Amino acid sequence: MAETQSRIVLGGSSLEKLNDPTLEKFLNLAFGLGIREIDSAPTYGNLESMLGRILGDDSNWILNSKISNRSHLDFPVEGIAQQVEKSLTLLKRDRLGTVFVHSVPLHRLSETIKSSIVSLKLDRLANFVGYSSNSNIEDLQAAVDMPMFDKFQVTCNVLDQSNLNVICEKLEKEIYFKRVFGSGVLRTDFLDDVKLQTKILLGLKGRFDVNDYHYRFKRMFGFAPSKSKFHQVFFEYVLSLGREQRLIVGTTDPK
Repeated sequence: MAETQSRIVLGGSSLEKLNDPTLEKFLNLAFGLGIREIDSAPTYGNLESMLGRILGDDSNWILNSKISNRSHLDFPVEGIAQQVEKSLTLLKRDRLGTVFVHSVPLHRLSETIKSSIVSLKLDRLANFVGYSSNSNIEDLQAAVDMPMFDKFQVTCNVLDQSNLNVICEKLEKEIYFKRVFGSGVLRTDFLDDVKLQTKILLGLKGRFDVNDYHYRFKRMFGFAPSKSKFHQVFFEYVLSLGREQRLIVGTTDPK
């Protein structure tokens, strides 16, 4: 592996939309730019199978995964190791870089479940265990105070800085910023516009904090930017923080 690694981590929720040839071309481009880490999950379609076919056991790449399901609520009470082993089989790996507990309310983690998660490192199925927050400050604070977690994924961008005070307490731990482009929440077609207008008509403005960055941007700055300008503003903000956090970038645009 290269001695110097890019801070950029590829976001798997975007990569899952590509077919094998396009994904392979994109990964080759990213590798040439010094990117060596991918944020994957069993919930990202067939991505883990695709990465296994394309990358195999190439040790130049760090592949992370998550313990979760599509609802992020029904945490697997049993079979945690089996879930990770399935990911390893699909990825054609002996060990994950980091396995993240993904957006799960921590009150659902019994002592038995915590022990099972810690054993992932002891059994050498993963190098590290992390927690991926869904901007719930109470859960993130609880996770930060738990010695079992080595790394954290938190939302951080120009419109959502709610996690910063919590993670600043743990700068010795490795932090991954996600949604750095406001990714996954941009309005992209007519149906998305209809959904957004319905929220406005129903007065559901609290939902904008999580779901509608583009709308909030217009309200705060007075104009609706192009998608490229929107991404630029978001990305320049996280870079301006001047730390060494990893940045999970959700894009499949070669530019």
